[in-house]
Amino acid sequence: MNSSIRKILICSAVVMITTAVASPSRAKGRIDASTLIATPHGTFNGVQYTRHEAMFAGVTSHGHPYRVPCQIVAPLNPQAGRGLLLFDWLVPSVIATAIGQEQADARYIMTDNFLFGLGASDATGGCNPEGLGTRSPISDPTR
Repeated sequence: MNSSIRKILICSAVVMITTAVASPSRAKGRIDASTLIATPHGTFNGVQYTRHEAMFAGVTSHGHPYRVPCQIVAPLNPQAGRGLLLFDWLVPSVIATAIGQEQADARYIMTDNFLFGLGASDATGGCNPEGLGTRSPISDPTR
């Protein structure tokens, strides 16, 4: 057998074994129920959606505590959705603009009518300290 092929096979086997034996993440977290706020978000293709906002708190796999805001927009009746969840990274570049807070660009670009009209749900989590606790001077709950 060619030595370069043998090296590739050995490296592949090492990666597969390492992946199979690697310890699972020990990160823990959950939504703080005392901070949960739920408001109607609208009806899309006959399905009512609710926007849930809360703080998500936990401990990283390295033992560091965290507490970040999160938002989940999902059908009021879970069986009415398609089971597809878009987790959208928040973009901090808009903090310095009139928006004044992080923005979920994927949802903003796709629009709620498209995303929720397909029966999907959306989740975001805050991560930039500069954007925590700020409100946009432009009221637009779809952002």
